[in-house]
Amino acid sequence: MSTGPILALPEFFALKSKSNGKYLRYEPNANGTLEFSGDKIVSPFVKFRAEAVAHRQAGGGGGSTTMYNLSCCYNNKYWRKASQPGSLISGGADAPEEDTSKWACTLFKAEFDGKGVVRLLHAESNSYLGQSGPDRVLVVGRREQAEVCEVVDYSESVVLLPKLVAFKGDNGKYVKHASIHVPPPAPLSLMMPGSWLLPILGAPAIIGSEFMPDMSYWVNALQFSVDTIEDLSAAHHVFVNPSDATIRIQSVATGNFWRRDADHEDWIRCDSTDATFDNKDTVFQVVRVAESGKSESVRVALRNCGNGLFCKRFWDPKIGSCLRANAQHVDGYSHLAVEEPVKQRRIFDVDVRSDDARTVTVATMKDPERGILPNATSTARKVKHKFVVTETASATWSRTMTWKIGGKLSIDFKIPGLFLDKFLGGAKLELSGEYSEGTMKGETSTTTKTKEIEEDYTVPPMKQVRLTLEERTTTREVPFSYSYTDKLYNDEEAITYRLEDGLLKSTTTSEVIIPIEEPLKL
Repeated sequence: MSTGPILALPEFFALKSKSNGKYLRYEPNANGTLEFSGDKIVSPFVKFRAEAVAHRQAGGGGGSTTMYNLSCCYNNKYWRKASQPGSLISGGADAPEEDTSKWACTLFKAEFDGKGVVRLLHAESNSYLGQSGPDRVLVVGRREQAEVCEVVDYSESVVLLPKLVAFKGDNGKYVKHASIHVPPPAPLSLMMPGSWLLPILGAPAIIGSEFMPDMSYWVNALQFSVDTIEDLSAAHHVFVNPSDATIRIQSVATGNFWRRDADHEDWIRCDSTDATFDNKDTVFQVVRVAESGKSESVRVALRNCGNGLFCKRFWDPKIGSCLRANAQHVDGYSHLAVEEPVKQRRIFDVDVRSDDARTVTVATMKDPERGILPNATSTARKVKHKFVVTETASATWSRTMTWKIGGKLSIDFKIPGLFLDKFLGGAKLELSGEYSEGTMKGETSTTTKTKEIEEDYTVPPMKQVRLTLEERTTTREVPFSYSYTDKLYNDEEAITYRLEDGLLKSTTTSEVIIPIEEPLKL
């Protein structure tokens, strides 16, 4: 949960206009323009990334100010002016440009008012960003036109769980729907003082065993009683409201949704058949829980939207440990470890968005003097030189939207082979079910090759050729859309989902010999 006003742009964020209540949205079908037209916070089109930069101020004073390179999570490209001249801001730059004298500069400054709202300033033009026209596109304008925006921190306010989950309580048990039989109270004779007088009065000595009606009853509850995630009763579907990231939770075993019982002490039942978000007693907000120490599972708390209170494991002598929405604050009993009750995941129908690919190459000097080829004669001569170079290629993939969960599932990931051969530069893409916060990553696969090269160099008379070793690192990132289907532990396949938040990333590093002609050093 947010602990106070936002005073700096978080790494992942969304912007909500204070003037029209819409989210800033990347428009892929409008040449990458940014428009205040989004209604849904759960969308890769409204999610942006901020990379803080300590930018030295002009004038030689030695001070610096924090600026940001801002990029769109959907296409992984940076904000900048769409053209020169022009005022339109678009998300289309492959790489940051931090020279504030250039029109294609990607730096922006954020001005906060201490109340969680921000104005953005374009560094090159020193002008504020506002919205213009019927499409409310993002443009550079005057201060009085500056758009005031609420900053939404994705890591705090938007916690997105997988589509299939199991919740484990602090007692180590998974929660499930349970119909619990509550036995009748003890016979009345055991509770009444002076019950030995009843026969004298002509009444039976024990009331309730033969003459009283059955006082037992059944309770529908969510009970922490499952030992293994492979038990289907622990599996639940998560349905997200894209407008505000709240969720509804449906038992896979029964098909019913969770509901707070406002008439019976706020116990959480699993008996609702309402498939909408209209009944707030069936709606929950996911809150991330700060981790203390190492944990194999992500931990969250659930706040019921009906009464605004947190759910917690509560022990009752009649029904045992069950879920109840009665906590003002998050405590240890409110912590729910989230795991995926999935045996196997199949990812298919991958659509690689090559037009949104981003390639950046960085060259660094590794060895300024790998070899010297002198020529102290009056005629040019050719010199053969052998050297060893190393090439390294690595690749991984991730999902940029959902908050990912630890698990031990196998993943079958199929993507066009011709594209992979070109994109990965020789690296193999190996996947596992290990997850980390913010992204779901396959294991980064790295291949290294060493090869010997022999080259001919022409050395002019009375000159020398100095051989330098340069290392060139090329990073390629390309987003992709995909479908996936999960198989449960009972080998039943769940619903197929279509998502657009995939990102392939490869890095290739190669060593290159650069010959430099210079005067002969005698």
